[in-house]
Amino acid sequence: MSKSVLALSETIDKEARTLIYNQVRSCPRWRWDHATNLGDTTESPNPILKVIKDFKRAPECTDEIYELGCTITTMQKEIVKQLTGRDAVEIEWLNFQITFEGHHGRYHTDCGQDETRVTVVTMITPDWKPEYGGAFYIEIDDQQYEFEFQAGMSVAFDSSLRHTGVGARIGSPYPRLMCCCMYVLDQITH
Repeated sequence: MSKSVLALSETIDKEARTLIYNQVRSCPRWRWDHATNLGDTTESPNPILKVIKDFKRAPECTDEIYELGCTITTMQKEIVKQLTGRDAVEIEWLNFQITFEGHHGRYHTDCGQDETRVTVVTMITPDWKPEYGGAFYIEIDDQQYEFEFQAGMSVAFDSSLRHTGVGARIGSPYPRLMCCCMYVLDQITH
C-alpha cells in the first residue's frame, strides 16, 4: 500500500455530529486508556470508549454506542475505498476518544510496516472554530503534514504512518471528540 493520506471536510453533518456527540459523551463506560494497540504506554492516556477491539465488539460497549459506531464506519469505509481503491473488509478496532484542552498526544503508529491497514479519524465535535486550535499530524518520509481540526472532517491514512493529535487551546468550550477506526483491507489478487 502506498503511503497516502486523504482528508475530507464535512463527512458527517452537524445534526448527526450533535446527536452522536451528546449520546457518546453521556455514556458512563469511558475509561482512561492508551489509544494504540502496539503496547506503547508512554503516551498520556485519553478517555476512551471502546466499541470494537481485536475484531470483536467490546464487552463494555452498549447497544446504542455500538450502533452509532457502525453508522460512522459506513461512511469511513467509503473514504478507505477512495484512498486505496480497495475494500475495508474487517474492523480491527473502533473507539471514541476525548481530548481535553491542552492535552497533546505523542507520535505513534497503529500497526507495523508490513500490515495493510488504514486508520480513519473523524471529528465528531458539533462545532469547531479555528481559534479553538488543535490539529492532526502525519509524518511521511520525515515530512510532517498538518490537518487543522474541522467539525465533521475525516482523515484516512496508512496505519503504519507516524501520527499524533494536538489538543485544543486552553479555554476552548468543547473537548474534542473523535471516532477512530482501523480497517483491514481486502487482499489484492492478480
